Amino acid sequence: RVTVLERAIPGAEASSAAAGILAPHVEAPGAGPLFELGRASLSSWPAFAAALLEETGNDVALDRVGLLHVALDGPGVAAHDARLA
Repeated sequence: RVTVLERAIPGAEASSAAAGILAPHVEAPGAGPLFELGRASLSSWPAFAAALLEETGNDVALDRVGLLHVALDGPGVAAHDARLA
């Protein structure tokens, strides 16, 4: 059983905030537990999506196209390079 709590209209608050994006390299401040949790979540999604399709017949349209992270200036490039390292 699952209970979904929303402040107002179901699906209109936290459910829609991230648009379903799992991007641990952007969401976590660096290496550590949050990053590892994000990586584990990201890697488990293909199997989870396949299980949902098999069990419910609903395709969640998982799309693994990646993420574009843009640096607009010198400090942004340095921060981007540090994060990638």
